[in-house]
Amino acid sequence: MQIKDLGEFGVIDLLTRMVVDQRASSSNGKTFSLDLSVDTGDDTAAWSAGAKAVTDLFTTDTMVEGVHFTRETTPWEDLGWKSLASNISDVASMGGLPTFALVTLGLPPETEVLDLESLYKGMLQISNEYGLAIVGGDMVRSPVVFITVALTGAMQGQPMIRTSARPGDLVAVTGHLGSSGGGLKLMLENPSERGEAADFLMRSHRRPRPAVAVGQSLV
Repeated sequence: MQIKDLGEFGVIDLLTRMVVDQRASSSNGKTFSLDLSVDTGDDTAAWSAGAKAVTDLFTTDTMVEGVHFTRETTPWEDLGWKSLASNISDVASMGGLPTFALVTLGLPPETEVLDLESLYKGMLQISNEYGLAIVGGDMVRSPVVFITVALTGAMQGQPMIRTSARPGDLVAVTGHLGSSGGGLKLMLENPSERGEAADFLMRSHRRPRPAVAVGQSLV
């Protein structure tokens, strides 16, 4: 059996069972006691920060060239913005605020220094706008560009999670469904298209805006 036979959620279920078993009894005989309010399977993990009114959030996401983006359709500065935006959105979905980020870069050795600076310029732009700080990371040689971000967040009270939904609840979405995909399709098939609608779609793909304020208003 290959992972393609399991699918994304099948793989997550498999790894979750392995992780939970390890927590129950570690190899050195010690057991783990975690005050997790949200575990694997949701957008972020969440646990008590000691102060009962505060919940810590943690999430991670990866973008790989040729899978999640191409350099032909995504300028370096926009790539930096997007790499953090996806993680900020995960924290926002719980009703939290982003706090600190660790960034791992995989870069071909021929990457231009100016491109690297543009990448981080985009990261710092979204960091300034949403009030988070990049505090470290790692860098490795890679045949393609990839970016992995690990992001922490915090919130007052308990997070908004999928399993808390009940029959009769109103299910709603924010933003414009399909706008990012529409922007990508437009850039691939008709990149010279201009106008209010075209500009909106391209901007949605290149510079998605995490709905942090909306998430906070819902918890």
